[in-house]
Amino acid sequence: MFGKNPYLCIVFSDEYIDMRSFRYIYIIGIIGIVTVFAIVGCTGNGGTMIVGQQTEGLAKIDRDIHQFDGRRKYNELDAIELQQEVDRQKAYKRHVSIVAIFIGLIALTALFLAWYAARQCRKTRLQNRVLARQIKDSFIYKEKYEELANSSLVREETLSPVENSSLSPSPPLASLSPEELFHYIEHEVSRRMLFLNPAFDRQMIMDEFHLSKERVGAAFSQGSKYDSLPQFISDLRLEYASKLLVTTDLPIAEITAKAGFSNASVFSRYFSRKFQISPTQYRRANSELS
Repeated sequence: MFGKNPYLCIVFSDEYIDMRSFRYIYIIGIIGIVTVFAIVGCTGNGGTMIVGQQTEGLAKIDRDIHQFDGRRKYNELDAIELQQEVDRQKAYKRHVSIVAIFIGLIALTALFLAWYAARQCRKTRLQNRVLARQIKDSFIYKEKYEELANSSLVREETLSPVENSSLSPSPPLASLSPEELFHYIEHEVSRRMLFLNPAFDRQMIMDEFHLSKERVGAAFSQGSKYDSLPQFISDLRLEYASKLLVTTDLPIAEITAKAGFSNASVFSRYFSRKFQISPTQYRRANSELS
């Protein structure tokens, strides 16, 4: 197929191509391929740089987002802590207010109780003064009444027992009514302080005044306000103790013994029951009156 042409030719579709032209085409192809590869390589390096820059930018954005989230969370925590602190302060203020109100109520209650106690004390002192005055006046009235009641009676020295009959009363006493006889016995027992004798009883009255048991019983049951002889003796001892409270500075215990009571507790109970005032209050009220 090749002719005797000195130039080597290649047949493609019935066309001849010079080998020299083919060489040029080949060189141009190589150069093109190299160029393409160079361009691709440059493009690859530039792409890598661009991708790296884009990646770094995305990382920075991510870091910024994380920092923003961190600051937001930190701000949220600060807000929560601030709200908790505000709540604690409010609770503390409420607690302080409640305590202050409670203390104020206690103070007002204490002031009211102090005022009430002072008022009651003043009222009690006034009542005690009135009672002391009434007790004192009753003693004066009783003494005057006894003097008037006994002014018409025969004195003790004119009385004499009947011989061989110690139970028979003397004529003047025999004529007395039960009430008059009682007042005479009361006056003499008080004047001679027979009630201070621990052995004082009905038999002693019978022996001292030469009276029968029936006569003494009638004098107390019909002529007096007393239901029993012990009550009569107790009243005389209380009256004597009340005089000692006013006229002396003796301790209550010593007055208790002098008046014939077993102990201060019994004396105070009997005294308060009779006069509606304690021995100490009675003494204080009398000192305020004088």
